[in-house]
Amino acid sequence: MAYLIVEKWDKEHEGKLFALGQSVALIGRPSSTNKPEIPIDDPWVSRGHLEISYNHDHFVLRDMGSDNGTQINGQPIESGKQYPLKHGQTLGLAIIAGKPRVTLRFWDSDDTTMAGISAGNEINAADWLRIDENSKQVWIDGSLLDLSKKEYKLVCYLCRNKGKFCSKDSIIEEVWSEVKDPGAVSDAAIETLIHRLREKVEPNPSSPKRIISRKGFGYMLLDN
Repeated sequence: MAYLIVEKWDKEHEGKLFALGQSVALIGRPSSTNKPEIPIDDPWVSRGHLEISYNHDHFVLRDMGSDNGTQINGQPIESGKQYPLKHGQTLGLAIIAGKPRVTLRFWDSDDTTMAGISAGNEINAADWLRIDENSKQVWIDGSLLDLSKKEYKLVCYLCRNKGKFCSKDSIIEEVWSEVKDPGAVSDAAIETLIHRLREKVEPNPSSPKRIISRKGFGYMLLDN
């Protein structure tokens, strides 16, 4: 499998994964009439910015005539020309004052260098959960999960404390580390994040068995 990992965009999306298949994936700014496979909602990104396609045994990238250009590993590319993608390359979108507004990293799990990079970075936190901290990838019951940055930080924190209750204060400190005043993060914000994560990891989110809560104690990730 191959993926694009968001390295630079906004705080909410950094670390997000987009899976790539053998069909053509359009990357661009979404609108009511434009629904790209990989939506990047930034005003400087073109609606049809670039596309990634699978060519026999490798992926190729083509800038679709974007207004503000594309870079590979910091080097500008020509519009309309195909470029083969290699594991670990960075893609810069919307180059403003010489710097990309959005940076994506191409990650090819079939690449032979993958084993050496990811070895020792996997966490088998539970029977149903596996995390690769190097690639920021999370698998639930063997299937790759699409998580926001805060959802990823939350599940990592809970799994590092598996079998223990994590208080709301400790969750704020870990997940909202950029907030100077922890009191600015409401209980509702934490509960909403927990709810979103449960929707993705629980077989039956209305009756959670993997991430449980206890009033006054917090939240706990279980192994079952």
